[in-house]
Amino acid sequence: MKKIFLVVGVIIVSFLLFSAVANAAEKKEITYDQMFVTDCTVCHSEANARRIHGSKDVMMKKVSEMQRRKGASISDQDAQKIAEFLWDPNRVVFETKCTKCHTMERISKVHMKGVRAQEMQKIIDSMCAKAGSDISPEEKQKISDHIGKYCTVK
Repeated sequence: MKKIFLVVGVIIVSFLLFSAVANAAEKKEITYDQMFVTDCTVCHSEANARRIHGSKDVMMKKVSEMQRRKGASISDQDAQKIAEFLWDPNRVVFETKCTKCHTMERISKVHMKGVRAQEMQKIIDSMCAKAGSDISPEEKQKISDHIGKYCTVK
């Protein structure tokens, strides 16, 4: 009888431990956009931080400079991700087209909620289908590529 309680106890503890680890891993899942907003808006407004443009090397250099500033706590790995996010050529299309109707702050709030790729594609489809969106199929693809790569939870 004691062995049964012991086995059941071990199973329950194992299950609880596994659940806790899985929940912790899920909470750490963060998009590049969330990382950018969280890390860069410590010192800059989101609008000012998004104005940074340039080649991938230029972006890495700028983010590295920010990394060294007092109060910044950006890891090398996060700096690389932020630079990649800022460099993405599709980001300009995304920001230009989507801000015709929404502020970047509003868009970021949606992304900060951790929207899944499938949900986001439905949102993109509905926004592009609206009269006056003036988004070509090529631009829609660029927007989808950028959001899918940097702004949605996988």
